[in-house]
Amino acid sequence: MLAAEKKYTIYEDYFNEGYAKTYSQKRNTTLTTGEKIKLILTVFGLGAMCIVMIMSSAYTSQIKYNINSINKEISIVEGEIENLIVAIEKESEIVSIEEKALSLGMIYPSAEQMVFLENGIRKESDFAAVLREEAYN
Repeated sequence: MLAAEKKYTIYEDYFNEGYAKTYSQKRNTTLTTGEKIKLILTVFGLGAMCIVMIMSSAYTSQIKYNINSINKEISIVEGEIENLIVAIEKESEIVSIEEKALSLGMIYPSAEQMVFLENGIRKESDFAAVLREEAYN
């Protein structure tokens, strides 16, 4: 007889009683209606949480897209503003003003046409107050 075929009395009791009993005594698990309701509510709750997370993620993505498109529009408008500022500075130079005045037929005054102001004219001491007064009137 081979060693693998020999039965040892020590293991016979273990396999016959202990091992067989633990696996043969399966517990039939049936859920009560309360447990089923809890399980269903838990599944629905988890599903609702997942749906809310997906919707919030989509909403934040939409907001980010809107912000990026508005930022692009802002940069375009800022570029136009810079171009307008350059055009205003170019047009307000004394050389361009003089050229336009001469093209309209204006001429420099002669010595007889010049008028000088007297020193008796009242001067305002507070320049900021004068500007404020002119701005609001």
